[in-house]
Amino acid sequence: MLLLNPFLTAVSAVKLAGEPESTWHCILVSNTSLAKSVSWTKLNCTGDVHREPPFPGYLRVGPVIVNIASAELSQAASSPKLRPAIARTALGLAPLHELAATAETPEFKPLAGVNGGYFFEVNRDDFVDDVCWGKLRRDALHNVSLSDPNAGIGDGLTIMEGRYVSSNCDKHGNSKPVAAVLDYPPHFVKLERAGRLPDGVVWAIAAGPNLVSRNASSGISSIDIEGDNINILGHASSTALAIRGREFLLVTVDAICESVEYKPTCGVDAWQFAAFLLDHMGVDSAMRMDGGGSTAMWVAGQPSEGIVSNPGRGERQIFNGIFIGT
Repeated sequence: MLLLNPFLTAVSAVKLAGEPESTWHCILVSNTSLAKSVSWTKLNCTGDVHREPPFPGYLRVGPVIVNIASAELSQAASSPKLRPAIARTALGLAPLHELAATAETPEFKPLAGVNGGYFFEVNRDDFVDDVCWGKLRRDALHNVSLSDPNAGIGDGLTIMEGRYVSSNCDKHGNSKPVAAVLDYPPHFVKLERAGRLPDGVVWAIAAGPNLVSRNASSGISSIDIEGDNINILGHASSTALAIRGREFLLVTVDAICESVEYKPTCGVDAWQFAAFLLDHMGVDSAMRMDGGGSTAMWVAGQPSEGIVSNPGRGERQIFNGIFIGT
């Protein structure tokens, strides 16, 4: 979870739409094929982002390191697949590289993955859940229940093999939920608090806020952010999921610090991340996952237990993650 001052002025039901004015310069650091139709790319990027009201300004972003794992998907049996995973420890928290081992089955071999959505850190008695206001530690220690969306450690839904293993909380907090449906074809769905997905969804993971949406009528994509506070305004490491044509992208931005105040190398806020994904990456749609110290990308076979983002920072214990595999 991104831990920042919970008493900052709230931004309620922010919705920003329209094509931003941003330019980016990215240097290719590395590009690695992980399997047929699956690759991992590392970039060193700087950008100039002109933001529209209610957050006007012309800001330099970076230099920041961006990691991108991409998979070209199809209906073919040989196509890469998308799968969420949850921690299966006693506390319900584990580092991302352990979630990668959890995700592996005889039918699925993970190749790359990122951290999942927001969660309640039950291993800290003094922790305040800034995504699900009013949720208590004892609530998080209850079993997940569809009748009680505040039960369980996860603050966003996770569906595995058609079963909810975590639920969106119904309390106000720092993000409006949005879910990634991972069944083919993958897509993003905006949800209400404690919202559910239609029956029949087999694999899904939720977080928030939304970043980019595509207008089905015009075919035009634009920044589309809705939420209420720190997880939109804070500059930090950040993780997103995105769709670009038949590609599904996992994207992380590294940061050497975390700050609500603007600092070029302190990662990105939600607007800047959306501008990068839309203007430089050319995505059709995108959503954000948890950020700050939770941000992590894992790639199979890489040093440091596969963690390729935020080198030297170490891994936070997290609740869930999402993986590309074959």
